[in-house]
Amino acid sequence: MYYCGWSSRRSYGASSYLVVRPQGNVLIDSPRYNHPLSQAITARGGLAAMVLSHRDDVADHKRWAQVFDCPRWIHHADRDAAPGAEHCPGGHDPVWLQKDLQLIPTPGHTAGSMVAVLGTGGQDAPQVLFSGDHLWWDPRDQRLGRDLQRYCWWSWPEQVRSLAKLQHLNVGWLLPGHGDRHCFAPGEWRRHLKALLAAVEDGSPQAS
Repeated sequence: MYYCGWSSRRSYGASSYLVVRPQGNVLIDSPRYNHPLSQAITARGGLAAMVLSHRDDVADHKRWAQVFDCPRWIHHADRDAAPGAEHCPGGHDPVWLQKDLQLIPTPGHTAGSMVAVLGTGGQDAPQVLFSGDHLWWDPRDQRLGRDLQRYCWWSWPEQVRSLAKLQHLNVGWLLPGHGDRHCFAPGEWRRHLKALLAAVEDGSPQAS
């Protein structure tokens, strides 16, 4: 996995990531298009797919798709932010993009927010969670960020329900679009998510 850099103002400076895989490389959210990054991606095998976690972080998706002839995935509810996207799954059920790479709808921040999960989640195989703007790490308080409601543009109750959908995961790395990334020790992910849910479900997302 690689952090792409080259963040775009049109995506509010959001982070994007390149996942290099034998099944074909995947770009998670769109950076600003530029030739040096395009060359680096080409050197690593190009792109087989692009995942757009939600409408805010699409940046130069159309240019990347044209250059690498790769299909784009965005939830049906946010499809108007990426006209021409080739795959627009709807509903609330997870979708498998590749073996061991699934997209989980997490509406709340926007109606079509999705997270991408890489890995099986077995005891010895922690997963990577690409969380978009759904959640992030707070390095100051060493916990999952609790000011989520401040940046929720669509439905806060839905976002809380979407957080609860991630309790079954075994996350080793959290890689968000905004905020800090974090590496979790075994068992820490569920403990931190449980604490976050306890703080937000009473309507006090910034509780200490």
